Formats: sequence, structure tokens, C-alpha cells
Amino acid sequence: MRRRAGTITAGAVLLAAVSLTACGPEEGKAAYNGESSSSSDAASSEGKTGGQGKENGSGNNTGSGKEDGSGGGSGDSEVAESCTTKNTELGFVVVQHSNDRQDAKAELRVTNTGSRTCTIVGVTVFMAKDITGKPATVEIDNTGTGVDAVDVAPGKSAVATVKYIDHNNDGTGSEECALEAHEVQVALPLDDTRSVEVKRAGEGGEMASFMACAPDKVKLGAFSN
Repeated sequence: MRRRAGTITAGAVLLAAVSLTACGPEEGKAAYNGESSSSSDAASSEGKTGGQGKENGSGNNTGSGKEDGSGGGSGDSEVAESCTTKNTELGFVVVQHSNDRQDAKAELRVTNTGSRTCTIVGVTVFMAKDITGKPATVEIDNTGTGVDAVDVAPGKSAVATVKYIDHNNDGTGSEECALEAHEVQVALPLDDTRSVEVKRAGEGGEMASFMACAPDKVKLGAFSN
């Protein structure tokens, strides 16, 4: 009976050991799986957080940067307002007459009547027709003399010089020129054509004539302040 009991006891001990051995790996496996799952979840969560952070960062750096850049650009390098009919007045004043040593000169003046600075940039066209119906005409631009941007502040003016010959040197002694006009036509860049009265220099601003004895030699200069 004692041997049997010892045998049973030994068997019980062996069974317990086997049970413990079986439970040990399973629990260890469960623990490992739990740790792995926790680490995986943490990594996944961290990865998602990182991904979101990247997207947000990209959005801030790209989207906001572009918006800020656009905003800054529109403030600092805002598209300039053109000098046109709506914000300028034109004047054409005869400054000097020609002789054998000098050309006649007139000033084409663009005055900013608006509240913001405007810009003249591009080709300006200058035209004149004879008041008596003679065929001679003038139609020129400032392509050859300069079309760079000129900013005109409110109340200020930009001036382009028109050079021409207004005395007759054909040897006939006639004072009549091929073209006489009391007004000229001017088309600023991006603007409609406007008629401008010809005036004499001085405070009075009396009416005058634009006399072009050699219409093909009339030249329009670049604008400057």
C-alpha cells in the first residue's frame, strides 16, 4: 500500500509538473503575444500619429506657405494698376520750335488723378492728322526709345518728349508744313485712344498747333518722372 501510495504520489507530482510545463509556455506565449500586440498597437498608433503629423506638417509647410506666400506676394508685389483713362489726364504742350540747329519739342504729359500709384509699361502710340485734310499723317510709337515701366504716384506726372521739325526748310520760303493739328491722339498701353488738345507752354495754356513739316521724322521718347 505504501508503494502504491508512493507511486500515486509520484504520478501526481509528474502530472503536476507536466501541467506546469504546459501552462508555462502557453502563459509565456500569451504574455509574448500581449506584449507584441501592445507594441504593435503602440507602433501602429505612433505610426498613425506620425503620419498625421507629417500630413499636417506638409499642409502647414505647403498649403499655409503657399497661402502666406500668395498673401505676401499680393501685398508686396501686387499687380500694378495701369495708367489709363480712368485714373489719368493727358496733356500735350509745345515747348520749343525748331530751327536749323535744333528740333522742335513738345511734352506728352501723363498725370495721375487717382488715389493709387499707376504704372506706364509697354508701347504708347502717338498719332496726328492734318486739320485741313491733307494726306500727311503721323502714327508712331516709343518702341525704339523705351517701353520700361514708369510708376506715377498720385498727383504726379510722367513725361515723354516728342521731337519734330516745325519750320519749312524746303527752300520755298513757305511757312506751311505738311501737317498741322490742333489736337493729337494718344493711346497709352492697355488703354483706349484719347484726343489731346495742343497747348502752348506757360501758365496760360493757350491753344497751339502741332506743325510737322517732316512727318516721317517725328519721334516719341520714353516716359520718365
